[in-house]
Amino acid sequence: MCAPIVINIKIKLTDMKKYISLLAVLFIALLIFGSCKKCSQCTAKDKVTHNQVNSSDEFCGSKKAVSEKESGYKSAWGTIYDVQCSTK
Repeated sequence: MCAPIVINIKIKLTDMKKYISLLAVLFIALLIFGSCKKCSQCTAKDKVTHNQVNSSDEFCGSKKAVSEKESGYKSAWGTIYDVQCSTK
């Protein structure tokens, strides 16, 4: 009668170890990928003199959000100036 109880306990402990391992991996993945935040700053330089004429404030966010913001500055300033964005 004790044998089935021991087997059930071993199965439950094994299952718990799997769940704990899975949760640990998910937690680490969230820390690594969830907190990935990029920052960027765009500058506009005169095409002839190469003097800086405008600069954005630093903006941070997800890779997609930063890319969209950079595209916005490039389309707004790009017809008149050379625009470069530096990602940090």
